[in-house]
Amino acid sequence: MPDDPSMPVETSQRPEPQRAPRSRALRGPILVAIDEAGPAEGALHLADLLARRDRVNAHLLGAAPPVAFPLALVLPAEYEAVEEARRQQLLTRVRQQLNRALGLAAYWSTEAAIGPLATVAARSCQARGTALVVVGIPEPGAPDRTAREDAALQVVRAVEVPVLIVPPRYDRLPQHALVAMDFSDASRRAARTALAVLGPDPMVTLAHVQPDVDFAALGKPGWEAIYARGLDALVREVADELRSAGDVTVDTVVRRGDVVTTLLALARERGCDLIAAGTQGGTPLERHLVGSVSTATLRGARSAVLI
Repeated sequence: MPDDPSMPVETSQRPEPQRAPRSRALRGPILVAIDEAGPAEGALHLADLLARRDRVNAHLLGAAPPVAFPLALVLPAEYEAVEEARRQQLLTRVRQQLNRALGLAAYWSTEAAIGPLATVAARSCQARGTALVVVGIPEPGAPDRTAREDAALQVVRAVEVPVLIVPPRYDRLPQHALVAMDFSDASRRAARTALAVLGPDPMVTLAHVQPDVDFAALGKPGWEAIYARGLDALVREVADELRSAGDVTVDTVVRRGDVVTTLLALARERGCDLIAAGTQGGTPLERHLVGSVSTATLRGARSAVLI
């Protein structure tokens, strides 16, 4: 069973981060999901900063796959005993990992579960009312980067809350988010959630990549002006909503070209340490497919990614 989530493990000696305005603070607990192979240091640091800033619980969930015993060779009771012993060993390792990363960690509870990471994370999210899931990922170019990207995307497919995917080097909250805007509800939620995970003096760049369409060649020369006027209104609407948080700088950029290539180039040009993208995810099939932009952005990003 998981630890009691209502109490801190210990009182942290680290200084408390500056409180975020209530309008952009997280409204529920954080789940950090790790398995036996994945990196967790950056994920733990960011989750700890957010938990202390917003006074919410951070829950560390470790997952390990079931042992593949031939069922004919073991009795159910013996199998359950083996799995419970493995769970207790995993729980010990999870607590040790938390202690190594953060020392005496306030606001944290811990749990270990046997099963696929995405499955146990989805179950824990539903039971705990989680507001944000955080998972770790290796640096770009690491031998296991692709496999860990796949594991993170499985978590995105399985849960119904935002997932923050964090490289190891993060030891502070991000400050500048690039948000991919197609003005769907999903991209607007991505912008609001990105704002909630940024640190002091946050900046948000709303980026819209226009489709590479020659309206004049299609015999619709007036559509270019219609598109531009409608786009200006949508950009102002989202920017004004974010500025209402009171302590955020918002700028906007519109480019034409391939969406993912353009977004990644913008993130590098502007020094963004977070890229956020929405995925519709309204049905199990949509969650399974995720979004092509979200997936490709994660594959090419050097920063943290919020989906």
